[in-house]
Amino acid sequence: MTLGRGFFLLLFVTTVLMGTAQPQPYYAFNNLDGKTQHLCVRSMTQSADGMMWLATEQGLYGYDGYHLINRSQEDKLVDSMDAGSFNHLMVTGDSLLIGCDNGLLSFDLRTYQFRRLPYPIDEMVKGIVRMGSSIWVATEGAIYRDGNKCAPSLTSIVSLYTDEQNLYIGTTNAVYRYDPTVQQLEKMVDGITYASSFYYDRQEQLLWLGTASQVRVWDIKARKAVYTIKVPVAKTICADHYGNKLVGTDNGLYLIGKDRRTKAVFHDARRENSLAGDAVWSFFRDQHNTIWIGTNSGVSVIPGDGWMTTYTLPSITGQGTGNQFFCVFSDSQGRLWLGGSNGLLCLEQLGKDTQSYRWYRMNDPRYPIPHNRIRVIVETGNGSILVGGDMGLMQYDDASQQFRRYVIDEDPYNWVYDIKERNNGELLLTTFTATYMATLDKATSRVVVRRTLPRADLAGSMSKMQAVLLHYGLSGKYLSAYDDAGNGVVVLGGTDCFSVLDTKKLKASRTNRNLAITDIRINAERYVDRAALLQGKVVLSPEDRIIDVLFSDFNYLGEPTHHFFYRLDEGEWVPAHAGNNTITLTNLGPGSYTLSIRFSDSTTEALSLAIKVKAPWYASTLAKLIYLLVVGCLVFGLYYILRQRQRIRREQAEHQAVMLQARQKEHELLSDNEYLATQLRLKLQEKAGEAGVLSDDEKVLLKLTILIEENLSDADLNVNTLSELSGISVKQLYRKIKAMTGLTTVAYIRDQRLKKAAALLAKGTFTVSEVMYMVGFSNASYFARCFSEAYKTLPSDYKG
Repeated sequence: MTLGRGFFLLLFVTTVLMGTAQPQPYYAFNNLDGKTQHLCVRSMTQSADGMMWLATEQGLYGYDGYHLINRSQEDKLVDSMDAGSFNHLMVTGDSLLIGCDNGLLSFDLRTYQFRRLPYPIDEMVKGIVRMGSSIWVATEGAIYRDGNKCAPSLTSIVSLYTDEQNLYIGTTNAVYRYDPTVQQLEKMVDGITYASSFYYDRQEQLLWLGTASQVRVWDIKARKAVYTIKVPVAKTICADHYGNKLVGTDNGLYLIGKDRRTKAVFHDARRENSLAGDAVWSFFRDQHNTIWIGTNSGVSVIPGDGWMTTYTLPSITGQGTGNQFFCVFSDSQGRLWLGGSNGLLCLEQLGKDTQSYRWYRMNDPRYPIPHNRIRVIVETGNGSILVGGDMGLMQYDDASQQFRRYVIDEDPYNWVYDIKERNNGELLLTTFTATYMATLDKATSRVVVRRTLPRADLAGSMSKMQAVLLHYGLSGKYLSAYDDAGNGVVVLGGTDCFSVLDTKKLKASRTNRNLAITDIRINAERYVDRAALLQGKVVLSPEDRIIDVLFSDFNYLGEPTHHFFYRLDEGEWVPAHAGNNTITLTNLGPGSYTLSIRFSDSTTEALSLAIKVKAPWYASTLAKLIYLLVVGCLVFGLYYILRQRQRIRREQAEHQAVMLQARQKEHELLSDNEYLATQLRLKLQEKAGEAGVLSDDEKVLLKLTILIEENLSDADLNVNTLSELSGISVKQLYRKIKAMTGLTTVAYIRDQRLKKAAALLAKGTFTVSEVMYMVGFSNASYFARCFSEAYKTLPSDYKG
């Protein structure tokens, strides 16, 4: 055999093998839109509400399919104990157990509060497992059962695992099996380096043991290794629902099939959907068989058996060549046709052991076509497959599995964009230039044009695809869509991949659906108290201007399962941002509100949140009461002032009337030489001495007395007034009057008022009110009190 023939034979065999191999999905990963790429993810688990929890070197993160939040950031307890990296997670009822570099934490899933457990103290946790009703925790030098240190006593422990009957303890140089029922410790494997991970295959009853340089598959019953696989530091091991074993290492993900063939998957910086990082620390397989892969650069996800299965082109063909699938089609024989920028792919028995494919491309030795650009694929009434593209029209021949090309002589380009079949079997072919009513002549491989029409509008084809996406609530990231209602599937074309949607599973997922508000973020800085969130009621301060309500249906497929609407109080329903699941409310005024959220395909709300925004201090109830009190005081004060003014005006009028009457009476007294002022001056002169010569101080006192007498009826006469009238300072007045009379200036003025009042009352000519005003008093009660203190009787009873 010549070298050339040998090469082509090898190429043929390789192509056939690739065409019949079962596809594996570990080529294109869902990397959560890069949300976790800054994290080294050591462990993962899922709580009963659907929330995913990630233990990382940066702390504990919660992920609900849309939002990633660090729950340990700025936690006082975590900071105070210097917990270090979070390495192990386990759900126990309403709590998470978290194994750290420096002890064990409990995280309450209801309140999101951390609690430090009393064991182990200041030790790195190497593993946490549940066996029966007991929780087992391993540190480097001890094993704890439900918080109590117990046998066995080992050192240099690096891992802990259970098969529900026994504990498997890995150390730096051996593997031990411990039976807690009989408290028996047995060394299973010796002479190894760093037993870091385990996985027990119950079906085959084999224990997979990961070490620093290999994976040993151990037959427990036979007590021997069945086979070994060389890998660099096997950190973690699990199985997927395809029957493969996954081994996470320091250098990539290793996929070990049932046939023991090993495939290595690495991070490829050229592809966004490659493995997130090469150091694989952890695996988690959820109830939908979705595989979560924790790496040194975030999380990668492989969807399980949900309502949508995504296939990558390399996983089908084993080749790195790509294709953009602009048209997809499922024919009556169950074959899947995918055409695009790099030829046409035909898949048969997709997902089964008998799966096969044919890739039609230019210059392909087995499956050639004249051009790689495929634009349309249809099936005629008689079951014939027609394909249009940049090479004219092609018809598929089932017997030879090849295509026959038909040329449109009337068309200068032969670029076929659309194919439709009429009731009479004629075809409507739309090209770059026109639409032709035609038939096919197999003898000449020519398109027989019956009639040339204006080019048909092809916008309807795009609208049809959009209608399919809209009907099933899918995003617009796909390049093509075909609804195969007869088989209950929708085929979706993308770049280097395609997806098959199971409409029955999709309907079931929308029947058994869950929706919850996972958090409320305030001013893009802080989160509300978890207890308030669980009660469905949150109270906000006036400074809380931006309110982000985070909600989730806990969908981790990378494709929105549902779409949502929301409204505030009884307002209009508004569509929530697709794929974001965050409702932002801004500048809510003081008051109470109700936020309602519903599924787009439902008319009733799925959940609601009561929001109360407190009023600012100046608009609070207390402030309003104060405002009312102040206004009341002002009104009362104004009313009081007006009443006082009225009273003063009335009293002034009465005073003037009384004074006028008193002066008339006083004038009558003057005519009888009985004016009291003169009598008062005589008395003062008598006090000055028998010689009648007054001293300077007595003269001053007489002068002051005259001034007081002359202004006695003035109610405003006071010390300052007397000082101005006499030209003597206040201090001098006080000193002189005090020295001469023993009274203060104020007391002396009051004394003169009362003396004249007594003299006037003694005459009996004036009333008490007249006398009061005549001597400068304006308040009757005050006048009566002062008079009583001086003369020991009321003014009305005074007789002289």
